[in-house]
Amino acid sequence: MKKMLKILKWILIIISVAVVALVIKVIRDQKLQAEDQQIMIKTDEELVGEHFYLEREDKEDIDLNLYLMDYCRTELIGEVPLRSAFDTKYRFPLWFWNVAGRMQWLFGCKRQPESRNGTKERALRFVHELTLRDDDCAIVTHGFFMHTLIRVMKKQGFTEGKNMLHYDNGEAVIFYGI
Repeated sequence: MKKMLKILKWILIIISVAVVALVIKVIRDQKLQAEDQQIMIKTDEELVGEHFYLEREDKEDIDLNLYLMDYCRTELIGEVPLRSAFDTKYRFPLWFWNVAGRMQWLFGCKRQPESRNGTKERALRFVHELTLRDDDCAIVTHGFFMHTLIRVMKKQGFTEGKNMLHYDNGEAVIFYGI
């Protein structure tokens, strides 16, 4: 039993070091991105009437005027909910709660409001609604859910313009329909 606890302790230390290194990298990237965005900030009034173009291979470019476009909201593409991994009176850093909660989400622990399968099901329902509309659109969603949505869209026959592992805030990911 003691040997198992010792092994578990070392595994947690290794995971902690890896997560800390990742957090440092993310913070560094966010600082650089914030500096870049400071230069590009515009007010809503400045953006009204401005056009954004999405280039598409073998097709006409899409003109996106985001402030004049019709839009609809749906709860299907909201962020994956996250709850604390367990109740305790002790304080742990945020990264610990995020990693522990996402591990529970991954393995379907009932403590989390939604499991991985529930998230996939929600993404499938959204993609089904999207294909029924049969129209070009822009989708705005949260990062953690976006990774699940991208996987589901690929499985449903959509093709991605460029395949990436990491996406920056506000970055456009273009998919071509079935």
